[in-house]
Amino acid sequence: MFLRKSGFIGVKLSQNNKKNEFSFTGLFILSLTKFCSYLPLRVAHAIGSGFGLLFYYLPNKAKQVAKFNIEHCFPELDREQQNLLVKNSLKESGKTLTEMGAMWFWSSKKIQRYIQFENKEQALNLFGKNQKPVMILCPHLGCWEIVNLAISSFTPMTSLYRPPRVKMIDKIMLQARRRGGGILVPTSNTGVKALYSALRKKQVVGILPDQDPGEGKGIFAPFFSIPANTMPLAGRLISQTKPQVYLVYGERLKKGKGYKVIIKPAPDQILIAEQDRIATIINALVESGVRQIPEQYQWTYKRFKFQPDGSKFYAAMNRHK
Repeated sequence: MFLRKSGFIGVKLSQNNKKNEFSFTGLFILSLTKFCSYLPLRVAHAIGSGFGLLFYYLPNKAKQVAKFNIEHCFPELDREQQNLLVKNSLKESGKTLTEMGAMWFWSSKKIQRYIQFENKEQALNLFGKNQKPVMILCPHLGCWEIVNLAISSFTPMTSLYRPPRVKMIDKIMLQARRRGGGILVPTSNTGVKALYSALRKKQVVGILPDQDPGEGKGIFAPFFSIPANTMPLAGRLISQTKPQVYLVYGERLKKGKGYKVIIKPAPDQILIAEQDRIATIINALVESGVRQIPEQYQWTYKRFKFQPDGSKFYAAMNRHK
């Protein structure tokens, strides 16, 4: 979840005060998002951009992680260009927070007015017929919440759902993601079985391909030429059900004009490749999308936390403030 991973609302918890701090955080998030839901999207984005600027100019962990990631992923940029990308990425991360008012509380009909497809005919052919199973790879790029709402306007999409740590927003988030027809299943064996079932019924499933599955649980594959611990679930689903695979992300348009949904097909070889190769193809596909709008990627996430040799990628971060 953006709020926890980015550090924009970072709360260190102890066993004794866990309940109270989570309630305070939940109340703040709900109050802010509800307030933003009454605003035009352009105004909500302007407020989010302001939050991002604050995080750029003030010392904080989110900026530190974003700066470290960008320095390593874009070594071809000079220091001034890297700093500009850090600033713009934090502004976009702020928009991710304040646009939640629209994502959670606007009606489906109102939200649809802000969605456009790069290729509407492609979307109709892909999602309107359900002749073949389809897997959507939706990374933390642009507005990922909009992808579920956009695809659900054509056909239901089954996606894994992990309840947020802030329990107060769990019910609202679930209602928001389901209101357009999205199907949420738990991150458990039951949820994985539901994904297999949906694909075998020639339905659409959604996977977040750029989350670290945890130490010892993934496959290392290059992402911006850096080994990234990559979840194996997508590869297993692809190998066993042979779906059409697409990278889909919602590019955030300027001045609150809405979102453009981009659909990029994966290369055909993904259907016959071994698991390690599938992970490499997925990461390359995600990287191709990120390079289109690098400022809209979630650089505040520690994507390279674990390394194949056991080293900690971010251990040296404090020396690069």
